[in-house]
Amino acid sequence: MSSLIQEINHYPKESVYSQFFRICFPDDVFYEKITRKQMVELIIQQYTPENIVDVCTVKELKLLKRIVENNYKEVDIHSMPFEKVALYRKYLLFEDEIPDELKESLSLIHISEPTRHLRI
Repeated sequence: MSSLIQEINHYPKESVYSQFFRICFPDDVFYEKITRKQMVELIIQQYTPENIVDVCTVKELKLLKRIVENNYKEVDIHSMPFEKVALYRKYLLFEDEIPDELKESLSLIHISEPTRHLRI
């Protein structure tokens, strides 16, 4: 099991803040006054199924779908290295697994293959 909240302290605060700022668009959150844990908690709150669909490409969503279908473990993704890196940067993939805190939201996203429409 992978918990983003527990593992986030292994990341540089500058990196977490950069992603936090890009994902959450905070108005009045200052670097000196927020912890990595607080930033990740706000990112997790932001990651509703609708917002995950908004921030991911179709290829990233397909990769996430494959991981969900594989019991939340990483699948062989040698053909999708760019998507893997993008998902790591968005904190949607961590330690080769989907973080526990995001599994429920990700399980609610469905991709319709033939028409390539996304629905929540």
